Amino acid sequence: MRFERRENRPVVLVIATPLIAIASALTIEGVLIAIAGAPVLEAYWRILQGPSARGCRQPKRSPAPRH
Repeated sequence: MRFERRENRPVVLVIATPLIAIASALTIEGVLIAIAGAPVLEAYWRILQGPSARGCRQPKRSPAPRH
């Protein structure tokens, strides 16, 4: 089987392909979260909020030792 680069790609494919990939990843992730027994929507909400909303802060860096 040989793969050849298309000269003209339909705009619908250019836009739809990444959107379908994201939707598929979120669906698979949701199934795995549900299998783990966690609430799926709450898990997605926490992911959107990021670590700062949960009180997780990055540790302060200590200054490099001077020689």
